[in-house]
Amino acid sequence: MLNIETCTKKYGVSSNTLRRWIKRNLIKATLENNQWLVDEDSLVSYLQTKGIEVNPALTSVEFQTKIAILEKENEFLKEQINLLNQTIQSLKEEREFLRGQVQQLTNTINILTTRQLPEPKGVIDRIKGWFRKE
Repeated sequence: MLNIETCTKKYGVSSNTLRRWIKRNLIKATLENNQWLVDEDSLVSYLQTKGIEVNPALTSVEFQTKIAILEKENEFLKEQINLLNQTIQSLKEEREFLRGQVQQLTNTINILTTRQLPEPKGVIDRIKGWFRKE
């Protein structure tokens, strides 16, 4: 036998709905010390007839086991996040290094392309010489 508050928390049914079902004799309940105590089997079977899936409550040991498993998964995920953050940091450092390399190569290309080659001597000087006035 469970009180209405416990039934509400355990099965997700409002207290008003439970009281209405008790009044209509849809579920078994007894009134003790001005508090309704609901027969859990009666409530579960009625919920199932309404097509509501009822999950049995976990025992304390099962609950603690689930918590332990979730905590281990949480630690694993934290480790994975740390590894990803380290990888991201190393990729950022590598990107900066490569940017520096690209800048150096760009500077070298600019220096090499702005230097002019000396004009070839010989043929042009001869041609110029033909037109000089002496």
